[in-house]
Amino acid sequence: MSLAEREEKELQQAVAMSLGSGIGQQETGVTSNSQSQLSKATRDHYEKDAWAMTLFNTSSEEVMNSPEPEDRKRVEGEPAFIRPKPDSIYLGGFLTILHNIPLAREALLLRNKPLFDYGHEPQWWNGQAINLPKIVTVNDGTDTDSDWDDIIHETQRLMSFMDSTNRAFGSSDSLARIKSMSPISIDSEDAVTRFMEAWHAAALQADPENPLATIFTSHAFKKELFGEYDEHQDKELFTFEPPVEQDHDQTLYEVLDSALWPDRPGQELDDTWLENIAEVLVIKLDAFQKPNPVDVEIPSVFYPDRYLSSCREIAREFRLKRQQIQGEVLKLEKLVKGYTFPQGSWSTISTKELLEKAAEAVNSSQPEKGSDAESSAEATIAETTRVSEELKAVASKIDVRLKGKHTRCRHTHMEG
Repeated sequence: MSLAEREEKELQQAVAMSLGSGIGQQETGVTSNSQSQLSKATRDHYEKDAWAMTLFNTSSEEVMNSPEPEDRKRVEGEPAFIRPKPDSIYLGGFLTILHNIPLAREALLLRNKPLFDYGHEPQWWNGQAINLPKIVTVNDGTDTDSDWDDIIHETQRLMSFMDSTNRAFGSSDSLARIKSMSPISIDSEDAVTRFMEAWHAAALQADPENPLATIFTSHAFKKELFGEYDEHQDKELFTFEPPVEQDHDQTLYEVLDSALWPDRPGQELDDTWLENIAEVLVIKLDAFQKPNPVDVEIPSVFYPDRYLSSCREIAREFRLKRQQIQGEVLKLEKLVKGYTFPQGSWSTISTKELLEKAAEAVNSSQPEKGSDAESSAEATIAETTRVSEELKAVASKIDVRLKGKHTRCRHTHMEG
């Protein structure tokens, strides 16, 4: 800033502080003589029915105990980090990761919009907010977010903190309490998405011409046919959150394919694509059944071309082939089920187990040696033995054939 701009800034801050000095926090409402009055407790005794105690701020949050001071010192050669918060468990780790990505760190610093005075609070590293005076203009009583720039400045503080602090960790509590970060649901795991959306909106408002303001943004399109007309639905994406099935040995491509292209045999293919992909792409993988781990192979180099509009036709051919393979897999699975369980059987016992039990029953029905029935049953012993061996042989063949079907299904999945 120039000298004149700096003096004007300091004057505005001084006026704002002067207007707010000695007032403290205020509440608005309607008072009446018929209602109880709040005042200082000066008497020695109060009637129980006429006296109550309440907190000024009824909101509460879990207090996190910090380690001893000697354990909070940053070890040389190790990075500082932002510790997780109980109601936004991923935000701290996410900010730590972004700080280690040069392009993301540069964007979050947003050097074109520095704050003249970032203030000071001894416990800021532990979650206490830094409250600076601000001049606010109220237009026609509209409820607008006048604190949109706070998320930029708080993020700048956190990036600078991890650059040069001597502490082992800091806190994102003050960031999570900003108005634009207020949760729209009770889900504590969407704090990363809320942060990306709020920071993007604030960065565009603060510096709309800065290309760094859009490095986290992707655009998805879906073509739909309404009568004779085609319409495109578009959506801005700041985080990809594809559902992860409980399958093993999945790749990241398979997970994204299933999310963007939920193709099923016998159904028309949806025309879905990405017009552009964020330079810093945020993908959150989470298992359906928690707390099961996510068994997904992440490639060292990611090629997103298959999802772009320039590859729509090539991707469609690939999807049609995959759809055909999925149909073959369903047929094989149906055959496996037919071999495994008897048709029309309500029992869970398999065909192989049924044949083995039948063979055991045939053997157990043979008369014991030395009994009166032995002489009359000798002619049937050879026959029952033969039937028992044939039942065991059929059960063995079914087992071998089922193993071959399972192997073929697995190979077909891999080819798809």
